[in-house]
Amino acid sequence: MIANRARVLAMAVTAAVIGAVVMACSSGQGADGEYRAVFPTGPPGLTAQITSPTDEILNFGIAGLYNASNARVTIRAVRLISPSGAAIRDITYRAYPGRGFVTPGGLQGDLTKTCPQHFRPQPMTSISIAAHSYVTGEIIVSFKIVKPGHYRLGKVRIDYISGGHRGWQLLYLSVRITAVPAASVPGLVQPFRCRR
Repeated sequence: MIANRARVLAMAVTAAVIGAVVMACSSGQGADGEYRAVFPTGPPGLTAQITSPTDEILNFGIAGLYNASNARVTIRAVRLISPSGAAIRDITYRAYPGRGFVTPGGLQGDLTKTCPQHFRPQPMTSISIAAHSYVTGEIIVSFKIVKPGHYRLGKVRIDYISGGHRGWQLLYLSVRITAVPAASVPGLVQPFRCRR
């Protein structure tokens, strides 16, 4: 009988803990604000594919963001969700407000060094998008893949401020990356350089 009561009590405590976790996860509210999609996005259908060398900086631009909300949105931070793991190193996030950039889709090298006249990073909060407008700059996510294999550039998290409130959303990207040792493909290492 005591064993049965202990079992029932353990089940009740477990149910209460699970209920609390479910409520916390489903509420979407936390220190970073609530999950609210202000940029239209969805699981991608079309996937770009690239082959890249390991141990080289790869750059991927997030441009063309459209603020579908009724208030200005200012980007606070960006975080790479996938790919992730020990093979992904040296992740950086840089903001480039302004117009006229070509969005990099796997360009190699540290763009601030190989093309400083065009890639002058600013604080992430310099990317601010009016209501029902497109962004006039871009965010570049850079990282190295140190282990050969197949990877998917799938999701980034964007934290923002809108209407004086913090919020965040996931943005779905669509790039499949095959990382191979640089020595295995002659000419694969091609750091981007500005045209003079």
